[in-house]
Amino acid sequence: GKKVCGLLAEVGSSSEGAFIVIGVGVNVNTRDFPEEIAATATSLCLEVDGGKREMDRTSLAGGLLHRLHQEFSRSSDDLFVGAMEEVRERSFLMGKTVRAFVDGAECFGRVMDLNPDGHLVLMMPDGSRRELSSAENVRAVV
Repeated sequence: GKKVCGLLAEVGSSSEGAFIVIGVGVNVNTRDFPEEIAATATSLCLEVDGGKREMDRTSLAGGLLHRLHQEFSRSSDDLFVGAMEEVRERSFLMGKTVRAFVDGAECFGRVMDLNPDGHLVLMMPDGSRRELSSAENVRAVV
């Protein structure tokens, strides 16, 4: 129920075709978190053995890059469809009410789905649906 990593993905296009930029952050050996996120954040070492020993970040990064290479070696259509299904199944945010900042304005809504382009679909308090193609600081409301 706590967050151990974060992912930021942006899709774009150029004269050479479509591309995706992915940023990954993983809390590996962190044992203490700032007060404002301590209730919601954790790390791999804390989850594996209660923080008794440090994990090998080089091996973890190598394994992550290997797995990403395997995934990206599939055709682009299969990759995107498979990734969307997996995100739906694994996302901590699905079904939760979240707070996000869109163009500097705060908004609240319940995460309902991802649209075919991978945008977060929220059910707003007034019953309307809103699709977020980008947002900052999306967090579940505890």
